Amino acid sequence: MLHRIVFIITILLYNAILAAQDIAVVTLAVGKEYQNVVAAGIENKKQYCELHGYDFICEKELLDPSRPIPWSKIPLLLRVMENSSYKWIFWTDADSLVMNLGFPLEDLIDEKYKLIITKDFTDINAGQFLLRNCEESRNFLKEVYSHTECINHPWWSQQAMILEINKQNSTSFSKIIPQRLINSYPTECSGKNLYSAYQSGDFIVHFAGQHDLTLLSALFKLYSPLVITKVHNRTLDEFLYKSGFDFTKEKLTITQFDQFNELMSKPPKIETITQVGMKGGHKVQYLLDNFSNIKKITSFENKMSPYTLGVSEYLSNKYEDRFEFINGDSLVAIRDYVKKNPTEKSDFIYIDGDTSYEYCLSNILNAQLLAHADTILWINNYDEPNVRRAVKACSDLKILSIDQIQNSSNLEDKNHFAVGSYLQQDKQSSQKNITNKQKLTLNLCSQMNDGGLENDQKIMGKALEQLGYKVQCVNYFDKNNPPKADINIFFERLRPEWFSYAIENWFVPNPEWYYQGLELLDEIDLILCRTKEIEKVFKENKQKTFFLGFTSHDCSKPEIKKDYSKILHLAGISKQKGTSQIVNIWKRNPSFPLLVIIKHWFQEFFNQDNYKLIPHRVDIQELREYQNGCGIHLCPSETEGFGHYIMEAMSVGAVVLTTNAPPMNEFITDPRCLVGYERTAPQYFATNYFVDEKQLESTINNIIKLSNEELEKIGSKNRENYLRKTAEFNERLSLLMDTYHNPTCKKTNEDIVSTNGCTKKLKINVCSGMNGVGLVSDQNIMADALKELGHHVECISDSSSDMPPNADINIFFQRFRPDWFSVAKQNWFVPNPEWYCQGLEALNKIDLILCRTKEVERIFNYYKLNTYYTGFTSLDCYNPKIAKDYKLMFHLAGGSCQKGTPTIVNLWRSNLQFPRLNIIKHSEFVNLDQPNYNLIPYRVDDQTLRTYQNSCGIHLCPSETEGFGHYISEAMSAGAVIITTNGPPMNEFITDSRCLVNCERTNPQWFAMNYYVDSKDLERVINNLTNMSDQELKSIGEKNRQVYLENKKLFKERLKQLLESDLVEKKKNISNEKL
Repeated sequence: MLHRIVFIITILLYNAILAAQDIAVVTLAVGKEYQNVVAAGIENKKQYCELHGYDFICEKELLDPSRPIPWSKIPLLLRVMENSSYKWIFWTDADSLVMNLGFPLEDLIDEKYKLIITKDFTDINAGQFLLRNCEESRNFLKEVYSHTECINHPWWSQQAMILEINKQNSTSFSKIIPQRLINSYPTECSGKNLYSAYQSGDFIVHFAGQHDLTLLSALFKLYSPLVITKVHNRTLDEFLYKSGFDFTKEKLTITQFDQFNELMSKPPKIETITQVGMKGGHKVQYLLDNFSNIKKITSFENKMSPYTLGVSEYLSNKYEDRFEFINGDSLVAIRDYVKKNPTEKSDFIYIDGDTSYEYCLSNILNAQLLAHADTILWINNYDEPNVRRAVKACSDLKILSIDQIQNSSNLEDKNHFAVGSYLQQDKQSSQKNITNKQKLTLNLCSQMNDGGLENDQKIMGKALEQLGYKVQCVNYFDKNNPPKADINIFFERLRPEWFSYAIENWFVPNPEWYYQGLELLDEIDLILCRTKEIEKVFKENKQKTFFLGFTSHDCSKPEIKKDYSKILHLAGISKQKGTSQIVNIWKRNPSFPLLVIIKHWFQEFFNQDNYKLIPHRVDIQELREYQNGCGIHLCPSETEGFGHYIMEAMSVGAVVLTTNAPPMNEFITDPRCLVGYERTAPQYFATNYFVDEKQLESTINNIIKLSNEELEKIGSKNRENYLRKTAEFNERLSLLMDTYHNPTCKKTNEDIVSTNGCTKKLKINVCSGMNGVGLVSDQNIMADALKELGHHVECISDSSSDMPPNADINIFFQRFRPDWFSVAKQNWFVPNPEWYCQGLEALNKIDLILCRTKEVERIFNYYKLNTYYTGFTSLDCYNPKIAKDYKLMFHLAGGSCQKGTPTIVNLWRSNLQFPRLNIIKHSEFVNLDQPNYNLIPYRVDDQTLRTYQNSCGIHLCPSETEGFGHYISEAMSAGAVIITTNGPPMNEFITDSRCLVNCERTNPQWFAMNYYVDSKDLERVINNLTNMSDQELKSIGEKNRQVYLENKKLFKERLKQLLESDLVEKKKNISNEKL
């Protein structure tokens, strides 16, 4: 009792010191049964208000019988505001519970704003908010109430508030704050989610959407004993918020609770932790709060962002000796720390990989100084190429081993990470092998054929040695493994069993001879392209390419005089140099100049003075005499990987006649010397071009009629081009190696390496509501696709009060912010037409509408707006290890009320013989007490969801409408049979008539149309499918997966084409003034 009295006195003193403002707390509870259930919450709020000196108003009558109950909050708030002198009103839904009685509302008040409300997956959540009592706020409420189109909306007045906030486009009226500050969700219903799930110390827990009163009552009983009745200590989120830092815009990682819990629960015991990178500040809080065995966490960070400053100050004050913050460049700070604390070791080392390759590599190596034999190593951001590259480098050099790679598909933060350990070895020598600035070692792997491939190897080796690198030439027919190296460079063919002998593996292909398949190329780090044609070929196949160019030996002998009455054809052993056509022409033209053919084992002899055949290899001196002495060279190749004999002919300043097709016409561009082709034929990854014999004859005839002076000019130009191409090759090679050797040099990888065909690196802001479900999935999928194309992407919450960074393009999902248009050259919009509420006029300021379905394209084309059909994709949820059971059905409704759930439930209620239905529905759910119905009334983790998606053979997706339809697309990815609505866009994905359900009625929703399935027809379709054999159903599911894969491929191709098109550069529709 004494501690209770002390608590009350302390709170009263606290309020007196605060100089509190006049605040009223207002709620609404209508209906006796509902009032009985929420009675604990009402009493809890009364107690809270008494402690803080706030007035408490609880209305129990329905103020507008013509509308659903939640609408009555608006007239209630207006009545309170108009008849009182309160400065601020705090609205709180009756289905919520104050968990921290010491929390003062004054900590939330920001006088710059009228409305302070939390973000949520629906955009905002109107369950709790602060509203200033002023005319502008009252007008806002009146406008909200005027939205009669929202009367029966699933979110009622909350949807109207969203529309009004969007309509204002004002950052001075409303402030969107982190959800957990005043609107945490119960863990049982929101999953382990740092953004929304309740944690001890949070102010209020809100049991939103729990219409089952039995469940709601159980939640009140579960959480009431957890209410904190002590003097308020700010949580980390509150501290950051009060410090003025909008931490919601930072990438706060959602802690992988299960992984941490598992690591902490099993031996060896973790007592000391080193953290490199403070982006994991919330992880530190979680670990120190939940694991008392942790004695100390030491954190290193160089980037002193507001987040880092706030987190480090809070953690240091709260945990004192259990947390130590080291500010400084981790490349130096870790070593300095070890010198001062030579005996200190860590049981667990966490490395934030969100940095450059060099920093990530050095952090891994330096942190090893703090490791002991049993240290667990956790490397975050494993999805980043720099991180994977650094880990691979350390793994190949036996510095560490990776035991687990976690590829989480959590929608709010795809937290990819690797867990492993350091290998015990001489740390100093291991680091020296990587981080010092000694020159790299390269293995050049090629066939030693004394021909073109060996020529390639020698030219590349000489160029690299001139740059100071150590080169080892390896015959890829050797039975022995190559020596260890930093880079393997393979010519023409690959030896995958040699990949592990180098940190990176590069490939110089001849596409006309590459037969090892695309899948193997996915293991190659970089394809070096010697011609633009090769770059084009492998870009089209989504490989990472770098246009290197190349050169050939300089065969020029100036002392040998050119004779333009002599023509050379150097075919060697090749059958693809057009030799037969040349011979045919000379047989018909005995008056032509002397032709010298060097072709091994060629037996086309005929008695003619102007024809000389050398059917064997000549020595190098004799070859140079022919190359320099013959003024005209005939090179009508069918195909070339590079074309050494063309390039060597250019080096001697000869006139070169070749095929007017790639890559031959990349070297020779004079139209007088180019010969058309009569047909083509594919050869592996290349195309063969067969010259038209008559055109070749005509071209030769025209060239030999030119004067020696004109021919000399053509030859001199060819020599100049040879020297230029050689210089460019050496420059690009130097730039490439400098970039690899030093990733922080002035010109970066992004400047020179072309990923998936991206020729210009764009800065793109992807702006979306952080709703934890579909919109976040949209944002992540688009961002990943753009990153794969080589662009720089920022993911932005569209409710942020800060302006996004300057960019080439803003891409908005579902809604857009006109006040952000000025930061980008282009503003693109990805609409969900069923939720688009900003009006047609606003769309005129959008440069391009990206349409994910043909239905979206049709809708906005009707209004004559600029559209581009991209298609879209979803996460690939397929798990081949999980067997399909076609006697199990699945309905994934989540929090949506437009998935046709009531129709499905009613059908199961009257069909006890139907297969077992697993239904995931977070709100407005109905439980049936029957064996063939399994309700999961909460959000499940990813692993559980994937199990349902893959094990249930038939998915029920009778949507009323879809902006895209992720749950349909994900079901397709899993290879399931999908029953859906025979209305657009649902029937764009599923076209099998056996799986489509007819509609009984339609109803417009904003710019879209809702289609309501006919219950009897749904019953018919279910009955028909359940009577099919498993083999028939499997065939339908396999086709669905193939369609999913094709859609995914086409989306990426269309996006690539768009970003390489003129639409990116077109003149902006609006001015760059802030709108």
